[in-house]
Amino acid sequence: YIDRGSCYKLNGNVDLAIEDFNYAIKLNPNDILAYNERSLLYIKTEQYDKAEKDFEKAIKLNPEDRTAYYHRAKMYIKQSNFDAAEKDYLKTIEMDVKDPEGFYYLAIMYETQNRSFEAVANYTSAISKLEADLDYYISDENGDALPFCEVFEKRASLYKKVNAVGLMCEDYQKALKVADNKEDKKRIEALINLNCKK
Repeated sequence: YIDRGSCYKLNGNVDLAIEDFNYAIKLNPNDILAYNERSLLYIKTEQYDKAEKDFEKAIKLNPEDRTAYYHRAKMYIKQSNFDAAEKDYLKTIEMDVKDPEGFYYLAIMYETQNRSFEAVANYTSAISKLEADLDYYISDENGDALPFCEVFEKRASLYKKVNAVGLMCEDYQKALKVADNKEDKKRIEALINLNCKK
């Protein structure tokens, strides 16, 4: 049921996916993956109370599984519950200080709250973690690896907001250096031409 539910999820068949994850949980009430997957569907359908219960169950079953904390933090952000989101992101960082993802999403949250200093510090931590260990990556909303250059771009855009033009241009240059496809390089070159060339 998990595999089929995952296929339904990928194809956008939310109701059928939830149904299969329900069956998986009925067959094995300790299946953490089923709770995590179903919770994401509940978030997608804005059934936050149900998602919260699934996250709590997944965390109770395995308190060391960071997945539930990550996704619950993202749900809290959608609900503008930034204090709870911050606690969950900090928990993921505490569980694995080498993983850049908690730092990255914490930085995004701080940026939306105009907490620029904290945002820069967390983008910087995410970048240093990515540079130190190439086995780690940051997942985007679809679970795919976020291109490293985008982390530099995010920090550069924050530097632009606080009028730190020199740091912004340095980050755009770093982003260009690590960009691994033509579209990213073209976009970054345009940002450099727009913001850094006088």
